[in-house]
Amino acid sequence: MFNASNTLRLFMFNAANICLLGIYLTGFEDVHWVSYVLPAAFYLAAASGFCLGLITSKWILSAIGLKA
Repeated sequence: MFNASNTLRLFMFNAANICLLGIYLTGFEDVHWVSYVLPAAFYLAAASGFCLGLITSKWILSAIGLKA
């Protein structure tokens, strides 16, 4: 029901890699722990297809009465 397509999964994998590259270039010790949440969510979605952002977006759209 809320599974991401293969194209979206690849996009999230690449976005997570770019986020981690930015964290690496900044320095792992200098970055706040909250910065790791987005890449972790992206890797979860890329690996399993369970996309929290997609679920949240559909939930918000249905709550305000718009069709996804």
